[in-house]
Amino acid sequence: MLEFELGETELGKYFYDVALYYKQSNHAFYEKLDYTLLVLPNFKKNEADIKMDMWLYLLKKMSKLDKIPDFLDRRVWGLIPDICEVEKLALEDKMA
Repeated sequence: MLEFELGETELGKYFYDVALYYKQSNHAFYEKLDYTLLVLPNFKKNEADIKMDMWLYLLKKMSKLDKIPDFLDRRVWGLIPDICEVEKLALEDKMA
């Protein structure tokens, strides 16, 4: 997941499935090695447009949210703020 734009890429595209290639021969470096990139700044959908992309919306907005949005199912998404709060703790506090 990237929190920055890649530069000269397709406008608004946020999902990339990429692989490594040898520049000289244009052959795959290793067929079983792929990378999936999610460019969060390019994720521009709003609440009304989201169905399957709810988790991307949440990841992008998480640092600005103070509560789980009403359109997200609290049974599934309700633990995320608690998990984030624990993750911010110092190691000693986590161990306690």
